[in-house]
Amino acid sequence: MSWSESVRSSFQPLKLPKVMVRLWEYQRYYPIAGWTHKMIPTDNRGRGAWINHSDGRRCEEKEKYELSREWKWNMDKWMPLIDANTDAQGWAYAIDPSMTWHAKKGVEHFVRRRLWQREKIARGGLIGRHQQGISSSGDEDGAQKSYMIFFDRLECFRRDLMAEEKDEELVSLSSATW
Repeated sequence: MSWSESVRSSFQPLKLPKVMVRLWEYQRYYPIAGWTHKMIPTDNRGRGAWINHSDGRRCEEKEKYELSREWKWNMDKWMPLIDANTDAQGWAYAIDPSMTWHAKKGVEHFVRRRLWQREKIARGGLIGRHQQGISSSGDEDGAQKSYMIFFDRLECFRRDLMAEEKDEELVSLSSATW
């Protein structure tokens, strides 16, 4: 294995951090209107129909949720969490948001919620033993190409140095034999 290949092999694709974004969607049932996002002021302590699962704060609905420049979506769309505690659409039902949640709707249930989730992944590049290489655009392929160009140039420089050293050795050997 050449020197440049051994250096290149020490740079592995960066294991980029992945985070699951989770948003609660709440709805209240009104006998004439049906299910709606219009909550009463006491529901969810006034936080509204959309709540960020990680910090419990009010947030935009999932369609308006925006990522910062450091992140990109790793999933094409939002998916509801469906398990034994929800119905087939991911809804859980309760009398009030502060009460116990149930997978089946009863006549006494006037609120419902479901947990939407979507995975995001950090933008990045390559990481070596001692440093991380990220192109200015945050493009992983661009960072890898930059490293390859760098190592190719470094290998050429190393060969030139070795050739110069051999030339000097030959000159010193030839002058020593005369």
